[in-house]
Amino acid sequence: MKKFIYILLLLIPVVAFSQWTIVPSGTTNTLRSVFFTDAKTGYVVGDEGTILKTINGGTTWTAQSSGTNNQLESVYFTNADTGYSVGEGGIILKTLNAGGTWTNLSSGSTDWLFSIYFTDVNTGYAVGDTGTILKTINGGATWIKDSSGTTIPLTSVFFPNANVGYAVGWWGIILKTINAGITWTTLYDQESTFNTLNTVFFINADTGYIAGDIQYGDGPVVRTLDGGQFWYLVNNSTINDVQSIYFPNPTTGYAVCDNGVIEKSIDGGNDWLLMTSGTTNMLMSVYFTDSDTGYTVGDNGTILKTTDGGGFFVGLNDLSPKSNQLKIYPNPAKDKCNVQCACLRQVNYVCDIRSIEIFNLTGEKVYGAEFSAGTMNSVEVDLDFPAGVYFVRLTSDKDVEVGKLVRW
Repeated sequence: MKKFIYILLLLIPVVAFSQWTIVPSGTTNTLRSVFFTDAKTGYVVGDEGTILKTINGGTTWTAQSSGTNNQLESVYFTNADTGYSVGEGGIILKTLNAGGTWTNLSSGSTDWLFSIYFTDVNTGYAVGDTGTILKTINGGATWIKDSSGTTIPLTSVFFPNANVGYAVGWWGIILKTINAGITWTTLYDQESTFNTLNTVFFINADTGYIAGDIQYGDGPVVRTLDGGQFWYLVNNSTINDVQSIYFPNPTTGYAVCDNGVIEKSIDGGNDWLLMTSGTTNMLMSVYFTDSDTGYTVGDNGTILKTTDGGGFFVGLNDLSPKSNQLKIYPNPAKDKCNVQCACLRQVNYVCDIRSIEIFNLTGEKVYGAEFSAGTMNSVEVDLDFPAGVYFVRLTSDKDVEVGKLVRW
């Protein structure tokens, strides 16, 4: 199993160094949720009824008329034209024309709604205060209140498939349904461990993540591999409260937090390491349109964008390569590996390796060697350091190349 995970890690490209870019939003209102319907078209909602839309991949954002001053907490689109937003006072808004106009639907509830999720164009769920779970089966025309079995506020809802869904909230409560919301079972209710769970995300019916404000500084991300029967803490680099989690693919995940903190995992959520965000504002929501292109929003109208998977982890910014053709074999490796520069794969091109450095994911150098001139194209390296994922930087007389190494 470990070898399989390591091989998956090798398929993730070495990230570039541009990190996250601040995008002007045109507002100072807190932005609480972001959703994209395609690579170019996205929506953001927030305080005072704020709705923003982009049609150029986040380069510019235009304010939409929501018809309300209520705080909007969550936005979700079922297709390019049809979308929903929920928030203060039980408000549910719907658009049928890609945000051109928004209609206030009758939710039948005055409870504050924090999260909305649809499993198809007609079937959706909204959760909020006093354990409220609302369900529609007709595209929001009517909403029925499900019996959640709790009065604890619920902050986030997610369905990995049409029947199986999860809702989380205050005091560590985790609810699960296996019959499309007809009944909900409390999986976990542990105030001594959790203060508030802010987000839930599943990559399939079995593997999911919850995060929020976990007591005693143990780290804010928790994972299940068996559909919520057991949950366990993973390795985190921050004790900041996590507000939102998103996985663009099964191995790569992002968590955005208070104080502008962004964490990234490249091993399926087992280890989370810090990235450079360029802001100290609280980040409330994160969404990726592909493995490299993502957005996060938060306090003071903050919108950040990345086009390179968030760049390097903190401490690895100085590894920016001029090329990405470095060959490392075998990989994964146990005791030794060979590091070969790109010149052996180009006609009439030779190089002379001058140095090789290996760094762990926190930026600590675990190996370094320098070589005298002599037209050397490859070097054998002794791997006298712990198992894990590493970055290798080769400097030659021609170029600087960076690759990824897995030591098992």
